[in-house]
Amino acid sequence: MSSKPVGETRKRRRPAHLPGQRAPIACIPCSTGELSQSLTLAVLALVARVSSWSSVADSWKYYNSARELLQNLSDDVSLQRIQTYLVLCVYEVGCGLESRAWIHLGNAIRMAQILRLPVMDKPPSPFDWGKPEQTGDEDLLARELKRRTFWSCFFLDRLLSNGRDRPNGIQEQDICCDLPVSEEDLVFRRIGQSLSLNDPDLWQKGKHNLYVLLIRILIIFGDITAWHGRGGRHADKREPWKSGMPFTVLDEKLAEWERQIPTHLRYSLGAFTAVSMVSISQSKLWGLSYLFFFLAKASLHREYYPFVPQKGYNPCEGQFDPSSTPDDWRSPPPGWRKESIRQLLKSSYSITELYGWMMTKLSPFPGVYPFMGLCLMTSTVVNLFYLSLDETGFDKVGFHQRIESSLEEGIKAMENLRQFWDLPTYWINRLSLYRALLEKSKTVDQPISKEGSRRLTDGIMNYLRETRHSMENQHGRLLHVESSEPTENCAQPSSADLNAVVSTSTGHYNTPSEESPQDHDVAGLLNSPIVDGRQPLLVVWRAIGKSAVPNLRGKPQGYAAD
Repeated sequence: MSSKPVGETRKRRRPAHLPGQRAPIACIPCSTGELSQSLTLAVLALVARVSSWSSVADSWKYYNSARELLQNLSDDVSLQRIQTYLVLCVYEVGCGLESRAWIHLGNAIRMAQILRLPVMDKPPSPFDWGKPEQTGDEDLLARELKRRTFWSCFFLDRLLSNGRDRPNGIQEQDICCDLPVSEEDLVFRRIGQSLSLNDPDLWQKGKHNLYVLLIRILIIFGDITAWHGRGGRHADKREPWKSGMPFTVLDEKLAEWERQIPTHLRYSLGAFTAVSMVSISQSKLWGLSYLFFFLAKASLHREYYPFVPQKGYNPCEGQFDPSSTPDDWRSPPPGWRKESIRQLLKSSYSITELYGWMMTKLSPFPGVYPFMGLCLMTSTVVNLFYLSLDETGFDKVGFHQRIESSLEEGIKAMENLRQFWDLPTYWINRLSLYRALLEKSKTVDQPISKEGSRRLTDGIMNYLRETRHSMENQHGRLLHVESSEPTENCAQPSSADLNAVVSTSTGHYNTPSEESPQDHDVAGLLNSPIVDGRQPLLVVWRAIGKSAVPNLRGKPQGYAAD
Protein backbone atom coordinates (compact mmCIF):
# COMPACT_ATOMS: atom_id res chain seq x y z
CA MET A 1 0.00 0.00 0.00
CA SER A 2 1.23 3.48 -0.81
CA SER A 3 2.75 5.44 2.04
CA LYS A 4 1.32 8.70 0.73
CA PRO A 5 -1.64 10.22 2.59
CA VAL A 6 -5.02 9.15 1.26
CA GLY A 7 -6.07 12.75 0.66
CA GLU A 8 -2.99 13.44 -1.45
CA THR A 9 -3.48 10.27 -3.48
CA ARG A 10 -7.10 11.13 -4.20
CA LYS A 11 -6.20 14.68 -5.08
CA ARG A 12 -3.67 13.50 -7.64
CA ARG A 13 -5.71 10.77 -9.25
CA ARG A 14 -9.29 11.96 -9.38
CA PRO A 15 -10.09 13.74 -12.66
CA ALA A 16 -12.58 16.47 -13.39
CA HIS A 17 -15.46 15.32 -15.53
CA LEU A 18 -19.09 15.91 -16.44
CA PRO A 19 -21.41 17.05 -13.64
CA GLY A 20 -23.25 14.07 -12.22
CA GLN A 21 -20.50 11.57 -13.01
CA ARG A 22 -17.79 10.20 -10.76
CA ALA A 23 -15.27 8.04 -12.58
CA PRO A 24 -13.45 5.32 -10.62
CA ILE A 25 -10.23 6.64 -9.09
CA ALA A 26 -7.23 6.43 -11.46
CA CYS A 27 -9.40 5.34 -14.43
CA ILE A 28 -8.35 8.40 -16.43
CA PRO A 29 -4.83 9.53 -15.50
CA CYS A 30 -3.63 13.08 -16.02
CA SER A 31 -0.72 13.44 -18.42
CA THR A 32 1.63 14.59 -15.64
CA GLY A 33 0.17 12.37 -12.95
CA GLU A 34 -0.85 15.40 -10.85
CA LEU A 35 -3.61 18.00 -10.79
CA SER A 36 -2.61 21.60 -11.26
CA GLN A 37 -2.73 23.84 -8.22
CA SER A 38 -5.40 26.08 -9.74
CA LEU A 39 -7.69 23.13 -10.51
CA THR A 40 -7.16 21.71 -7.02
CA LEU A 41 -8.10 25.05 -5.44
CA ALA A 42 -11.15 25.44 -7.68
CA VAL A 43 -12.40 21.98 -6.73
CA LEU A 44 -11.77 22.74 -3.05
CA ALA A 45 -13.78 25.96 -3.38
CA LEU A 46 -16.72 24.02 -4.82
CA VAL A 47 -16.51 21.18 -2.31
CA ALA A 48 -16.17 23.59 0.63
CA ARG A 49 -19.64 24.93 -0.17
CA VAL A 50 -21.28 21.60 0.65
CA SER A 51 -18.88 20.10 3.19
CA SER A 52 -19.34 20.13 6.94
CA TRP A 53 -15.60 20.41 7.52
CA SER A 54 -15.29 23.79 5.83
CA SER A 55 -16.97 27.21 5.74
CA VAL A 56 -18.12 29.75 3.18
CA ALA A 57 -15.16 31.95 4.12
CA ASP A 58 -12.77 29.07 3.36
CA SER A 59 -14.57 28.52 0.08
CA TRP A 60 -14.00 32.12 -0.96
CA LYS A 61 -10.30 31.87 -0.07
CA TYR A 62 -9.88 28.82 -2.31
CA TYR A 63 -11.83 30.53 -5.08
CA ASN A 64 -9.83 33.77 -4.98
CA SER A 65 -6.55 31.83 -4.91
CA ALA A 66 -7.58 29.81 -7.95
CA ARG A 67 -8.55 32.97 -9.86
CA GLU A 68 -5.25 34.64 -8.97
CA LEU A 69 -3.27 31.66 -10.24
CA LEU A 70 -5.20 31.68 -13.52
CA GLN A 71 -4.56 35.38 -14.02
CA ASN A 72 -0.82 34.78 -13.62
CA LEU A 73 -0.92 32.14 -16.40
CA SER A 74 -2.72 34.17 -19.04
CA ASP A 75 -1.01 32.51 -22.04
CA ASP A 76 -1.24 28.92 -20.87
CA VAL A 77 -3.65 26.67 -22.82
CA SER A 78 -4.14 23.22 -21.34
CA LEU A 79 -6.81 20.67 -20.59
CA GLN A 80 -6.56 21.24 -16.85
CA ARG A 81 -6.95 24.98 -17.28
CA ILE A 82 -10.16 24.38 -19.23
CA GLN A 83 -11.38 22.19 -16.38
CA THR A 84 -10.46 24.89 -13.86
CA TYR A 85 -12.52 27.48 -15.74
CA LEU A 86 -15.48 25.09 -15.80
CA VAL A 87 -15.35 24.48 -12.05
CA LEU A 88 -15.08 28.22 -11.38
CA CYS A 89 -18.03 28.81 -13.70
CA VAL A 90 -20.21 26.47 -11.63
CA TYR A 91 -19.07 28.21 -8.45
CA GLU A 92 -19.80 31.67 -9.84
CA VAL A 93 -23.27 30.70 -11.00
CA GLY A 94 -24.10 29.63 -7.46
CA CYS A 95 -22.84 32.98 -6.18
CA GLY A 96 -24.87 34.97 -8.70
CA LEU A 97 -21.80 36.27 -10.54
CA GLU A 98 -23.27 36.28 -14.02
CA SER A 99 -20.48 38.15 -15.81
CA ARG A 100 -17.62 36.15 -14.33
CA ALA A 101 -19.36 32.83 -14.98
CA TRP A 102 -20.10 33.75 -18.60
CA ILE A 103 -16.54 34.97 -19.21
CA HIS A 104 -14.91 31.91 -17.64
CA LEU A 105 -17.16 29.59 -19.64
CA GLY A 106 -16.23 31.51 -22.78
CA ASN A 107 -12.55 31.14 -21.94
CA ALA A 108 -13.01 27.39 -21.50
CA ILE A 109 -14.82 27.05 -24.84
CA ARG A 110 -12.20 29.08 -26.73
CA MET A 111 -9.36 27.05 -25.22
CA ALA A 112 -11.18 23.83 -26.09
CA GLN A 113 -11.37 25.06 -29.67
CA ILE A 114 -7.65 25.88 -29.67
CA LEU A 115 -6.96 22.30 -28.56
CA ARG A 116 -9.40 21.11 -31.28
CA LEU A 117 -11.56 19.25 -28.78
CA PRO A 118 -14.84 19.93 -30.68
CA VAL A 119 -13.41 18.27 -33.82
CA MET A 120 -11.08 15.69 -32.29
CA ASP A 121 -13.03 12.81 -33.88
CA LYS A 122 -13.60 14.44 -37.26
CA PRO A 123 -13.06 12.00 -40.17
CA PRO A 124 -9.90 12.64 -42.23
CA SER A 125 -10.32 15.14 -45.04
CA PRO A 126 -8.09 17.32 -47.27
CA PHE A 127 -8.80 20.20 -44.89
CA ASP A 128 -7.77 18.29 -41.76
CA TRP A 129 -4.71 19.63 -39.95
CA GLY A 130 -3.76 16.18 -38.73
CA LYS A 131 -4.43 14.28 -35.53
CA PRO A 132 -2.08 12.63 -33.04
CA GLU A 133 -1.68 8.90 -33.38
CA GLN A 134 -3.52 6.66 -30.95
CA THR A 135 -0.97 4.32 -29.41
CA GLY A 136 -2.21 1.89 -26.86
CA ASP A 137 -4.64 1.91 -23.96
CA GLU A 138 -3.20 5.02 -22.32
CA ASP A 139 -3.93 7.21 -25.33
CA LEU A 140 -7.52 5.97 -25.48
CA LEU A 141 -8.02 6.96 -21.84
CA ALA A 142 -6.51 10.38 -22.46
CA ARG A 143 -8.84 10.91 -25.41
CA GLU A 144 -11.82 9.98 -23.26
CA LEU A 145 -10.79 12.64 -20.75
CA LYS A 146 -10.65 15.19 -23.57
CA ARG A 147 -14.12 14.18 -24.74
CA ARG A 148 -15.58 14.52 -21.26
CA THR A 149 -13.95 17.91 -20.86
CA PHE A 150 -15.47 19.14 -24.13
CA TRP A 151 -18.94 17.82 -23.29
CA SER A 152 -18.68 19.55 -19.91
CA CYS A 153 -18.20 22.79 -21.86
CA PHE A 154 -21.28 21.92 -23.90
CA PHE A 155 -23.27 21.07 -20.77
CA LEU A 156 -22.62 24.46 -19.16
CA ASP A 157 -23.03 26.33 -22.45
CA ARG A 158 -26.58 25.03 -22.91
CA LEU A 159 -27.56 25.75 -19.30
CA LEU A 160 -26.14 29.28 -19.15
CA SER A 161 -27.29 30.41 -22.60
CA ASN A 162 -30.61 32.25 -22.69
CA GLY A 163 -30.94 32.84 -26.43
CA ARG A 164 -30.65 36.61 -26.05
CA ASP A 165 -27.69 38.35 -24.43
CA ARG A 166 -26.06 34.98 -23.62
CA PRO A 167 -26.09 33.10 -26.97
CA ASN A 168 -24.76 29.58 -27.46
CA GLY A 169 -20.98 29.39 -27.77
CA ILE A 170 -21.00 25.87 -29.27
CA GLN A 171 -23.09 25.05 -32.33
CA GLU A 172 -24.34 21.49 -32.69
CA GLN A 173 -23.50 21.28 -36.40
CA ASP A 174 -19.83 22.06 -35.64
CA ILE A 175 -19.37 19.16 -33.19
CA CYS A 176 -17.24 16.22 -34.35
CA CYS A 177 -16.41 14.91 -30.89
CA ASP A 178 -17.70 11.48 -29.90
CA LEU A 179 -19.94 11.14 -26.87
CA PRO A 180 -18.49 9.89 -23.58
CA VAL A 181 -18.58 6.12 -23.21
CA SER A 182 -20.77 4.53 -20.55
CA GLU A 183 -19.48 3.85 -17.05
CA GLU A 184 -19.28 0.13 -17.78
CA ASP A 185 -17.27 0.67 -20.95
CA LEU A 186 -14.93 3.01 -19.08
CA VAL A 187 -14.27 0.50 -16.30
CA PHE A 188 -13.56 -2.33 -18.76
CA ARG A 189 -11.53 -0.10 -21.11
CA ARG A 190 -13.98 -0.48 -24.00
CA ILE A 191 -13.29 3.12 -24.96
CA GLY A 192 -12.93 2.39 -28.67
CA GLN A 193 -16.72 1.89 -28.81
CA SER A 194 -17.57 5.60 -28.56
CA LEU A 195 -20.54 6.95 -30.53
CA SER A 196 -20.80 9.93 -32.84
CA LEU A 197 -23.53 12.51 -32.28
CA ASN A 198 -24.44 12.17 -35.97
CA ASP A 199 -24.67 8.38 -35.95
CA PRO A 200 -28.09 7.47 -37.46
CA ASP A 201 -28.33 4.52 -35.05
CA LEU A 202 -27.30 6.57 -32.02
CA TRP A 203 -30.49 5.87 -30.06
CA GLN A 204 -30.26 2.13 -30.59
CA LYS A 205 -26.52 1.81 -29.98
CA GLY A 206 -26.47 4.15 -27.00
CA LYS A 207 -29.77 3.23 -25.35
CA HIS A 208 -27.98 2.03 -22.20
CA ASN A 209 -25.51 4.94 -22.11
CA LEU A 210 -27.02 7.63 -19.89
CA TYR A 211 -24.68 10.24 -21.36
CA VAL A 212 -26.58 9.85 -24.63
CA LEU A 213 -29.85 10.68 -22.83
CA LEU A 214 -28.34 13.66 -21.01
CA ILE A 215 -26.65 15.24 -24.01
CA ARG A 216 -29.62 14.76 -26.33
CA ILE A 217 -32.04 16.40 -23.89
CA LEU A 218 -29.63 19.30 -23.41
CA ILE A 219 -29.57 19.78 -27.19
CA ILE A 220 -33.38 19.91 -27.27
CA PHE A 221 -33.51 22.25 -24.27
CA GLY A 222 -30.97 24.52 -25.97
CA ASP A 223 -33.16 24.63 -29.09
CA ILE A 224 -36.18 25.62 -26.98
CA THR A 225 -34.20 28.33 -25.19
CA ALA A 226 -32.82 29.70 -28.46
CA TRP A 227 -36.31 29.79 -30.05
CA HIS A 228 -37.74 31.60 -27.06
CA GLY A 229 -34.80 34.01 -26.91
CA ARG A 230 -35.24 34.95 -30.56
CA GLY A 231 -38.84 35.95 -29.97
CA GLY A 232 -40.80 32.70 -29.77
CA ARG A 233 -44.52 33.35 -30.16
CA HIS A 234 -43.90 37.09 -30.41
CA ALA A 235 -41.88 36.62 -33.61
CA ASP A 236 -44.04 33.92 -35.20
CA LYS A 237 -47.77 34.67 -35.00
CA ARG A 238 -48.97 31.41 -36.58
CA GLU A 239 -51.01 28.89 -34.61
CA PRO A 240 -48.64 26.67 -32.60
CA TRP A 241 -50.59 23.47 -33.27
CA LYS A 242 -49.93 23.60 -37.02
CA SER A 243 -47.57 21.01 -38.48
CA GLY A 244 -44.05 22.33 -38.96
CA MET A 245 -44.40 25.08 -36.35
CA PRO A 246 -41.42 25.36 -33.96
CA PHE A 247 -43.66 24.43 -31.03
CA THR A 248 -44.88 21.26 -32.75
CA VAL A 249 -41.39 20.26 -33.93
CA LEU A 250 -39.82 20.78 -30.51
CA ASP A 251 -42.65 19.00 -28.71
CA GLU A 252 -42.22 16.00 -31.02
CA LYS A 253 -38.48 15.94 -30.25
CA LEU A 254 -39.30 15.76 -26.55
CA ALA A 255 -41.82 12.99 -27.17
CA GLU A 256 -39.25 11.05 -29.21
CA TRP A 257 -36.65 11.44 -26.45
CA GLU A 258 -39.11 9.95 -23.97
CA ARG A 259 -40.15 7.11 -26.32
CA GLN A 260 -36.58 6.02 -27.03
CA ILE A 261 -35.71 5.42 -23.37
CA PRO A 262 -35.58 1.69 -22.51
CA THR A 263 -38.55 0.52 -20.46
CA HIS A 264 -36.52 -0.18 -17.33
CA LEU A 265 -35.11 3.38 -17.35
CA ARG A 266 -38.39 5.26 -17.82
CA TYR A 267 -39.41 7.78 -15.20
CA SER A 268 -40.65 6.23 -11.97
CA LEU A 269 -39.55 5.98 -8.37
CA GLY A 270 -38.89 2.29 -8.93
CA ALA A 271 -36.54 2.97 -11.84
CA PHE A 272 -34.68 5.64 -9.86
CA THR A 273 -34.30 3.31 -6.88
CA ALA A 274 -33.07 0.46 -9.08
CA VAL A 275 -30.51 2.63 -10.87
CA SER A 276 -29.32 3.98 -7.50
CA MET A 277 -28.76 0.44 -6.23
CA VAL A 278 -26.63 -0.42 -9.26
CA SER A 279 -24.57 2.78 -9.43
CA ILE A 280 -24.73 6.12 -7.62
CA SER A 281 -23.03 7.93 -10.51
CA GLN A 282 -25.55 6.43 -12.94
CA SER A 283 -28.46 7.55 -10.77
CA LYS A 284 -27.10 11.11 -10.86
CA LEU A 285 -27.00 11.05 -14.65
CA TRP A 286 -30.50 9.55 -14.77
CA GLY A 287 -31.84 12.21 -12.41
CA LEU A 288 -30.20 15.08 -14.29
CA SER A 289 -31.52 13.80 -17.62
CA TYR A 290 -35.10 13.71 -16.41
CA LEU A 291 -34.84 17.01 -14.54
CA PHE A 292 -33.78 18.74 -17.75
CA PHE A 293 -36.45 16.87 -19.71
CA PHE A 294 -39.16 18.24 -17.41
CA LEU A 295 -37.52 21.68 -17.54
CA ALA A 296 -37.56 21.63 -21.35
CA LYS A 297 -41.18 20.45 -21.40
CA ALA A 298 -42.32 23.16 -18.99
CA SER A 299 -40.34 25.88 -20.80
CA LEU A 300 -41.94 24.93 -24.11
CA HIS A 301 -45.55 24.62 -22.96
CA ARG A 302 -45.60 27.88 -20.99
CA GLU A 303 -44.59 29.87 -24.08
CA TYR A 304 -48.14 30.70 -25.23
CA TYR A 305 -49.50 31.93 -21.89
CA PRO A 306 -49.17 35.44 -20.43
CA PHE A 307 -46.57 36.38 -17.83
CA VAL A 308 -49.20 38.29 -15.81
CA PRO A 309 -52.82 37.27 -16.60
CA GLN A 310 -55.70 39.72 -16.74
CA LYS A 311 -58.51 39.59 -14.23
CA GLY A 312 -60.77 36.61 -14.92
CA TYR A 313 -58.28 34.90 -17.24
CA ASN A 314 -59.00 31.23 -17.94
CA PRO A 315 -56.17 29.23 -19.57
CA CYS A 316 -58.63 26.67 -20.98
CA GLU A 317 -60.80 29.16 -22.85
CA GLY A 318 -60.54 32.45 -24.74
CA GLN A 319 -57.30 33.94 -26.05
CA PHE A 320 -54.00 32.44 -24.98
CA ASP A 321 -52.53 35.84 -24.19
CA PRO A 322 -54.86 38.77 -24.92
CA SER A 323 -51.91 41.17 -24.93
CA SER A 324 -49.98 39.52 -27.76
CA THR A 325 -51.67 36.58 -29.51
CA PRO A 326 -53.71 37.40 -32.66
CA ASP A 327 -57.48 37.72 -32.42
CA ASP A 328 -58.01 35.77 -35.65
CA TRP A 329 -56.54 32.47 -34.48
CA ARG A 330 -58.86 29.62 -35.28
CA SER A 331 -59.86 27.34 -32.44
CA PRO A 332 -57.19 24.73 -31.65
CA PRO A 333 -57.95 21.03 -32.16
CA PRO A 334 -60.28 19.59 -29.48
CA GLY A 335 -58.40 18.94 -26.26
CA TRP A 336 -55.20 20.66 -27.44
CA ARG A 337 -55.19 23.38 -24.77
CA LYS A 338 -56.19 21.05 -21.98
CA GLU A 339 -53.42 18.61 -22.90
CA SER A 340 -50.85 21.42 -23.13
CA ILE A 341 -51.79 22.66 -19.66
CA ARG A 342 -51.65 19.11 -18.34
CA GLN A 343 -48.15 18.62 -19.76
CA LEU A 344 -47.02 21.93 -18.27
CA LEU A 345 -48.34 21.21 -14.79
CA LYS A 346 -47.22 17.59 -14.83
CA SER A 347 -43.67 18.65 -15.72
CA SER A 348 -43.69 21.31 -13.03
CA TYR A 349 -44.83 18.79 -10.42
CA SER A 350 -42.30 16.17 -11.59
CA ILE A 351 -39.40 18.61 -11.12
CA THR A 352 -40.02 18.99 -7.39
CA GLU A 353 -40.89 15.31 -7.03
CA LEU A 354 -37.62 14.18 -8.64
CA TYR A 355 -35.58 16.74 -6.74
CA GLY A 356 -37.00 15.29 -3.52
CA TRP A 357 -36.03 11.77 -4.58
CA MET A 358 -32.51 12.92 -5.37
CA MET A 359 -32.16 14.69 -2.03
CA THR A 360 -33.25 11.50 -0.27
CA LYS A 361 -30.85 9.18 -2.11
CA LEU A 362 -28.03 11.44 -3.28
CA SER A 363 -27.69 14.25 -0.72
CA PRO A 364 -25.85 16.60 -0.88
CA PHE A 365 -25.35 16.12 -4.64
CA PRO A 366 -28.34 18.26 -5.74
CA GLY A 367 -26.87 21.15 -3.77
CA VAL A 368 -23.47 20.97 -5.42
CA TYR A 369 -24.69 22.16 -8.82
CA PRO A 370 -26.78 25.36 -8.63
CA PHE A 371 -28.28 24.58 -12.05
CA MET A 372 -30.82 22.48 -10.19
CA GLY A 373 -32.28 25.84 -9.22
CA LEU A 374 -33.13 26.62 -12.85
CA CYS A 375 -35.52 23.66 -12.76
CA LEU A 376 -36.94 24.68 -9.37
CA MET A 377 -37.35 28.30 -10.50
CA THR A 378 -39.33 27.25 -13.58
CA SER A 379 -41.54 24.91 -11.55
CA THR A 380 -42.30 27.57 -8.93
CA VAL A 381 -43.13 30.23 -11.55
CA VAL A 382 -45.59 27.87 -13.25
CA ASN A 383 -47.20 26.95 -9.93
CA LEU A 384 -47.54 30.59 -8.86
CA PHE A 385 -49.15 31.53 -12.17
CA TYR A 386 -51.80 28.81 -12.02
CA LEU A 387 -52.54 29.26 -8.33
CA SER A 388 -53.29 32.93 -9.01
CA LEU A 389 -56.14 31.99 -11.37
CA ASP A 390 -59.71 31.09 -10.49
CA GLU A 391 -60.03 27.54 -9.22
CA THR A 392 -62.70 26.77 -11.81
CA GLY A 393 -59.97 26.53 -14.41
CA PHE A 394 -58.20 23.83 -12.44
CA ASP A 395 -61.24 21.68 -11.87
CA LYS A 396 -61.03 20.88 -15.58
CA VAL A 397 -57.52 19.50 -15.36
CA GLY A 398 -57.54 18.13 -11.81
CA PHE A 399 -54.20 19.57 -10.71
CA HIS A 400 -55.02 22.14 -8.03
CA GLN A 401 -53.91 20.13 -4.98
CA ARG A 402 -50.79 18.96 -6.76
CA ILE A 403 -49.88 22.55 -7.62
CA GLU A 404 -50.08 23.61 -3.97
CA SER A 405 -47.95 20.67 -2.90
CA SER A 406 -45.41 21.25 -5.66
CA LEU A 407 -45.12 24.95 -4.79
CA GLU A 408 -44.43 24.12 -1.16
CA GLU A 409 -41.80 21.53 -2.07
CA GLY A 410 -40.15 23.95 -4.50
CA ILE A 411 -39.76 26.59 -1.79
CA LYS A 412 -38.37 23.99 0.62
CA ALA A 413 -35.90 22.88 -2.04
CA MET A 414 -34.72 26.47 -2.54
CA GLU A 415 -34.27 26.75 1.20
CA ASN A 416 -32.10 23.65 1.01
CA LEU A 417 -30.04 25.12 -1.84
CA ARG A 418 -29.60 28.39 0.04
CA GLN A 419 -27.47 26.70 2.69
CA PHE A 420 -24.90 26.10 -0.06
CA TRP A 421 -25.31 29.06 -2.41
CA ASP A 422 -26.28 32.75 -2.50
CA LEU A 423 -28.29 32.71 -5.73
CA PRO A 424 -31.52 31.31 -4.16
CA THR A 425 -31.87 34.61 -2.28
CA TYR A 426 -32.16 36.34 -5.65
CA TRP A 427 -34.63 33.71 -6.87
CA ILE A 428 -36.91 34.08 -3.89
CA ASN A 429 -36.87 37.85 -4.29
CA ARG A 430 -37.99 37.60 -7.91
CA LEU A 431 -40.64 35.05 -6.99
CA SER A 432 -41.86 37.20 -4.10
CA LEU A 433 -42.32 40.19 -6.38
CA TYR A 434 -43.98 37.99 -8.99
CA ARG A 435 -46.39 36.67 -6.35
CA ALA A 436 -47.27 40.22 -5.33
CA LEU A 437 -47.74 41.30 -8.95
CA LEU A 438 -50.06 38.35 -9.63
CA GLU A 439 -52.16 39.31 -6.60
CA LYS A 440 -52.40 42.91 -7.78
CA SER A 441 -53.39 41.86 -11.31
CA LYS A 442 -56.55 40.25 -9.91
CA THR A 443 -57.82 43.57 -8.53
CA VAL A 444 -57.84 45.65 -11.73
CA ASP A 445 -59.68 45.37 -15.03
CA GLN A 446 -56.86 46.70 -17.21
CA PRO A 447 -53.75 44.58 -17.89
CA ILE A 448 -50.51 45.69 -16.28
CA SER A 449 -48.24 47.11 -18.96
CA LYS A 450 -45.22 45.13 -20.07
CA GLU A 451 -43.01 48.16 -19.50
CA GLY A 452 -43.98 48.17 -15.84
CA SER A 453 -42.96 44.56 -15.33
CA ARG A 454 -40.07 44.31 -17.81
CA ARG A 455 -37.31 44.04 -15.19
CA LEU A 456 -39.20 41.44 -13.21
CA THR A 457 -39.91 39.44 -16.37
CA ASP A 458 -36.20 39.43 -17.16
CA GLY A 459 -35.36 38.34 -13.63
CA ILE A 460 -37.81 35.45 -13.84
CA MET A 461 -36.97 34.26 -17.35
CA ASN A 462 -33.20 34.67 -16.87
CA TYR A 463 -32.56 32.90 -13.60
CA LEU A 464 -28.99 34.27 -13.40
CA ARG A 465 -28.63 38.04 -13.37
CA GLU A 466 -25.92 40.31 -11.99
CA THR A 467 -27.48 42.68 -9.47
CA ARG A 468 -26.57 46.34 -9.18
CA HIS A 469 -24.74 45.79 -5.92
CA SER A 470 -22.94 42.51 -5.27
CA MET A 471 -20.78 42.63 -2.19
CA GLU A 472 -19.07 40.28 0.17
CA ASN A 473 -19.78 40.61 3.86
CA GLN A 474 -17.26 39.75 6.54
CA HIS A 475 -18.03 36.03 6.10
CA GLY A 476 -17.51 36.14 2.34
CA ARG A 477 -21.18 35.61 1.53
CA LEU A 478 -22.60 37.57 -1.39
CA LEU A 479 -25.58 39.78 -0.70
CA HIS A 480 -27.70 40.84 -3.68
CA VAL A 481 -29.19 44.28 -3.05
CA GLU A 482 -31.61 45.79 -5.55
CA SER A 483 -32.27 49.02 -3.65
CA SER A 484 -29.52 51.45 -2.73
CA GLU A 485 -31.23 52.82 0.37
CA PRO A 486 -32.73 51.01 3.37
CA THR A 487 -36.46 51.32 3.91
CA GLU A 488 -37.61 53.03 7.09
CA ASN A 489 -40.65 52.34 9.27
CA CYS A 490 -41.60 49.02 7.69
CA ALA A 491 -44.66 47.19 8.95
CA GLN A 492 -44.22 43.92 10.81
CA PRO A 493 -45.57 40.78 9.11
CA SER A 494 -49.03 39.55 9.98
CA SER A 495 -51.47 36.95 8.67
CA ALA A 496 -52.97 39.59 6.37
CA ASP A 497 -49.68 40.38 4.63
CA LEU A 498 -50.44 38.33 1.54
CA ASN A 499 -48.43 40.55 -0.77
CA ALA A 500 -45.53 41.45 1.49
CA VAL A 501 -42.04 41.99 0.15
CA VAL A 502 -39.06 41.60 2.46
CA SER A 503 -36.41 44.25 3.01
CA THR A 504 -32.74 43.30 2.94
CA SER A 505 -31.54 46.10 5.12
CA THR A 506 -34.10 45.82 7.91
CA GLY A 507 -35.46 42.28 7.72
CA HIS A 508 -38.97 43.79 7.91
CA TYR A 509 -41.77 43.71 5.38
CA ASN A 510 -43.05 46.35 3.00
CA THR A 511 -46.74 45.80 2.36
CA PRO A 512 -47.73 47.00 -1.12
CA SER A 513 -50.46 49.57 -1.37
CA GLU A 514 -54.03 48.29 -1.47
CA GLU A 515 -54.87 50.76 -4.23
CA SER A 516 -55.22 49.61 -7.83
CA PRO A 517 -51.73 49.21 -9.34
CA GLN A 518 -51.14 51.83 -11.99
CA ASP A 519 -47.86 51.73 -13.88
CA HIS A 520 -46.04 53.90 -11.35
CA ASP A 521 -47.30 51.65 -8.52
CA VAL A 522 -45.96 48.59 -10.31
CA ALA A 523 -42.61 50.27 -10.83
CA GLY A 524 -42.49 51.03 -7.12
CA LEU A 525 -43.35 47.45 -6.29
CA LEU A 526 -40.59 46.11 -8.52
CA ASN A 527 -38.07 48.46 -6.94
CA SER A 528 -38.88 47.16 -3.47
CA PRO A 529 -36.05 45.73 -1.39
CA ILE A 530 -35.26 42.06 -1.48
CA VAL A 531 -35.15 39.12 0.86
CA ASP A 532 -32.64 39.30 3.68
CA GLY A 533 -30.02 36.59 3.27
CA ARG A 534 -30.65 35.61 6.90
CA GLN A 535 -34.42 35.16 6.63
CA PRO A 536 -35.75 31.57 6.39
CA LEU A 537 -37.43 31.37 3.00
CA LEU A 538 -40.43 29.44 4.26
CA VAL A 539 -41.14 32.14 6.86
CA VAL A 540 -40.83 34.79 4.16
CA TRP A 541 -43.07 32.86 1.79
CA ARG A 542 -45.83 32.37 4.32
CA ALA A 543 -45.82 36.10 4.96
CA ILE A 544 -45.94 36.79 1.22
CA GLY A 545 -48.84 34.50 0.47
CA LYS A 546 -50.30 32.23 3.11
CA SER A 547 -53.28 31.50 0.93
CA ALA A 548 -51.02 29.92 -1.67
CA VAL A 549 -48.94 27.67 0.57
CA PRO A 550 -50.57 25.15 2.93
CA ASN A 551 -49.12 24.35 6.31
CA LEU A 552 -46.08 22.11 6.23
CA ARG A 553 -46.76 18.43 6.70
CA GLY A 554 -43.18 17.56 7.58
CA LYS A 555 -39.93 17.49 5.63
CA PRO A 556 -38.98 14.65 3.33
CA GLN A 557 -35.87 12.76 4.32
CA GLY A 558 -32.76 14.49 3.02
CA TYR A 559 -33.92 18.09 3.38
CA ALA A 560 -32.20 20.47 5.73
CA ALA A 561 -34.10 21.50 8.83
CA ASP A 562 -35.85 24.86 8.85
